[in-house]
Amino acid sequence: MANRLSSRGARFIARHEGIVTTAYRCSAGVMTIGCGFTERSRIFKSWWRAKHGRPLRLGDKINRGDCHMLLKKMCDEEYGAAVSRTLPKLRGYEHDACTSVTFNLGTGALKWRWAQPLKSGGIKQAAQILRGGYNRAGGRVLPGLTARRESEARLLVSGDYGLDAPAPLPAKAPAFPTAKKQLAALGYGGAHFARELKRFQKDHPPLVADGQWGPASAAAVQRKLERKRAAQSGGGLAAIGAAAVGGGGLDPASLAIGLASAGVLFGLYQFRGKVLKRRRT
Repeated sequence: MANRLSSRGARFIARHEGIVTTAYRCSAGVMTIGCGFTERSRIFKSWWRAKHGRPLRLGDKINRGDCHMLLKKMCDEEYGAAVSRTLPKLRGYEHDACTSVTFNLGTGALKWRWAQPLKSGGIKQAAQILRGGYNRAGGRVLPGLTARRESEARLLVSGDYGLDAPAPLPAKAPAFPTAKKQLAALGYGGAHFARELKRFQKDHPPLVADGQWGPASAAAVQRKLERKRAAQSGGGLAAIGAAAVGGGGLDPASLAIGLASAGVLFGLYQFRGKVLKRRRT
């Protein structure tokens, strides 16, 4: 009989994903709601479109009851089901750990290097590989993903869900030094972290202006930083891509720099082609 996600496993995943009841774009630009739900999940996509008759949109709402129901259903019938098919001999807590990984990274992650030792019982080796990677988004190491991989590795080896430890207080600046620096880099550098975060949230709807640092706010800050870096570095076509991912249209500065850089590159390409043509004749 296939393993199913335990109640502690569901709490473990929800704790790491967070629950966001208003749709937002994640750091990779994908429309997201609830416990990290996106239309990449066939179950969520089917449920959402049957209920609303259209795709998920920025600012859409979901209630917490539906979040908990969907999380369990998606894990048992999609992500956890893939774990059971690939790794049928796992203990319950090992299954929960692997389901968390696949829920976050996709079922294709079961073909990656970390999962290979599990086929022959190499639990510690798999955990060691998990601790060493799979923590990047947009080419950058994210502290939240690093912490999640560590928690999943610990659960895989020891069965420790870590649910007794107090959750971090999201509005406290000392707990989020990286977040405070990121806000400052965007012009929200006042001494009071929650106040500056609330100001950023007000300026970037549909974020909820509550001064709480959660997945939606973190993703919005990350996208703004990427666009700013692209504009400052003159990232050419990369600037266009970074701006487009951010939602709400292209950033004019990034677009101008991107188009200018692209024009220069295209001109150089044409010039090189003419030189090569002359050499051949």
